[in-house]
Parts: sequence; structure tokens; C-alpha cells
Amino acid sequence: MGRPLDRHLYFCLLVCLLPAQLAGLQILDPEEVEYVRNQTTAVAGGSVELGCGSEPPTIFIWAYTKPGSDSNQVLLYDYGHGPKLQPLSKDVAADMGLVFNSSTLLINNLPLSASGLYTCQALYETDSGAKITFFYNHLEVLVDGEEPGSGVSNITLA
Repeated sequence: MGRPLDRHLYFCLLVCLLPAQLAGLQILDPEEVEYVRNQTTAVAGGSVELGCGSEPPTIFIWAYTKPGSDSNQVLLYDYGHGPKLQPLSKDVAADMGLVFNSSTLLINNLPLSASGLYTCQALYETDSGAKITFFYNHLEVLVDGEEPGSGVSNITLA
């Protein structure tokens, strides 16, 4: 389980701040929710980009789930006023941010411990209302020369 502060911050971001940003958006029905799953393998010490759509969403939140855990840790978010990197992101990787002018998560100097599930919750404003997409990015970080799939993962892609 995550630390109580992690959960409080995550729920506050979703419940406290998001409604103010969504004041003019209309979410029509659950059929407007889409789920995209990706598997990525990267080498420790290198860089990796994890996608959150081909175009930047109106609002998005990046979270991380450590293998063997069921709690999310918010890494960064953007409610339309620029991305805000959370201090807890340093627990996952010291060199993390976004690819310029996008919602793509970039991790440089990738540590082995960065393996896990990275979820981008993206809200797109469209002419017919809001569309919500969850991008599940399962990242496996390998030692150079190691074969993909040789590590054990306890994360289930929903």
C-alpha cells in the first residue's frame, strides 16, 4: 500500500482540483472512455518515452504503480496551466519530465527500479463533449544484454 500522503494527494488532484477545470466540459457517457495498453522495454541507464496520446490532452495526470503494489503514485499532472512535477516522482526516477510540447513522459538515466505500470489519465475536450482515455504503459527496465520477459512482474493490465 502507498503512503497515506500519496493517496491523499492523488484523490485531492482528482476530486478537489479537477472539477474547477471541467466546469465547461460535458462528459456524455461511459462509452467515451477508452483504454490503451502498451508494453515497453528499455535498458537501465538509457532513456525511455511513454506515450499519452498522439496529441496533448486538455488535462492529464501521470501515475506510477510499483510491481507488487496496488497503489498509484502521482508523478506529474497538467490541468491546462503547465505541467507540475510532483516531489514523489524522485522516488521513481531522478530525471523525469515531459517531451517538449507534449504529454509524453520522458525518463532519462533510467534506474532498474523504474520498472512498473505508468498510467496517463487523459481528458480531451471535443466538439461533442469530453473524451477520457487511460494509457497503461507497462515498462520493463533491463540490464544491458538481458532478455525481455526475464524479470518477474506482478502488475496486471486492467
